[in-house]
Amino acid sequence: MQIVFRMADGQIPHLDFMTPIGALAFWPIAMLVKSGLGIGMAVIWSQVIAALIFLPMLVWVARSRLSPWLGALFGLFVMVLLLALVHGEAQRSVSISMHYNRLAWAAAFVAIVTALIPPANNLGRGRAGIDAIIIGLMVCVMVMTKMTYFVSFAVPIVVALLMTGQGRAAERVNDFETVAFGL
Repeated sequence: MQIVFRMADGQIPHLDFMTPIGALAFWPIAMLVKSGLGIGMAVIWSQVIAALIFLPMLVWVARSRLSPWLGALFGLFVMVLLLALVHGEAQRSVSISMHYNRLAWAAAFVAIVTALIPPANNLGRGRAGIDAIIIGLMVCVMVMTKMTYFVSFAVPIVVALLMTGQGRAAERVNDFETVAFGL
């Protein structure tokens, strides 16, 4: 919570204070706290906002690559990661500890499925730009949340795109990342 309060007061991670966690892990919570919400409500609403942002991408990936049942299961799994209030330990309590790991895992799963499973129907074929934007956004989430996820998954994602014949999407992901990281 200290990071949230520091960011809400205008401090910038990695400049005003050191943390191994990226700014995106706490920025939405800090902005909601700054706008007047209490820390608890800010955490919950930031998770809801993240889930709403992920939703159209999940629908696209599921509809263009997976069967309806598998797509629903995939979407449910990612939503649980984004909206859970615990991080999976045996203690029975509510905790937002490690919420940034769940966010990074959700982004990794969306990027990996998009890269590893080529479009299976006409909806996804010829839409390499949409896939590139989704993968690019998910990679940005990983970088800005916890760099170790980016380091672990960037090369496998590119290799998966190339090995599944999605080279055009790989090129566009590169273009997207160049623009995104340039900003």
